[in-house]
Amino acid sequence: MKYLKFTYVDAVTGVSVAAEPALSGTKFPPVPGLQFVWARESAYPTDVPEFFGTCPDASDTQIDGVLALYAQSDWEQMQADEMNARLPLPYARSRAAAYPSINDYIDGIVKSDTAQIQTYIDACLAVKTKFPK
Repeated sequence: MKYLKFTYVDAVTGVSVAAEPALSGTKFPPVPGLQFVWARESAYPTDVPEFFGTCPDASDTQIDGVLALYAQSDWEQMQADEMNARLPLPYARSRAAAYPSINDYIDGIVKSDTAQIQTYIDACLAVKTKFPK
């Protein structure tokens, strides 16, 4: 069994979307026995989507659209990392990450810019509304 990363190819020309945009629609590369298993969705949106799958050892993988071959253990670790990347952030981290930078507030104070200070306060209140305690 081979473990690979691949992307779309143009449905007519067979050229990888990593090389040029697909003008005739997309399809998976014509690797004999290719089985799609998962996609790197945590990186979306992207111009070159990354898909991961398997194929029989005898399959030719020197085909446009095949991006890399991996050892099974590396491929499985990438899959585990992807699944973890898709997990929602815990509530406290989500709320903390949503707050604007304190530097914006300090900058407004230093410059006596009441509009900038109010913008910061409004942004903080919006976070409190979005992530209530």
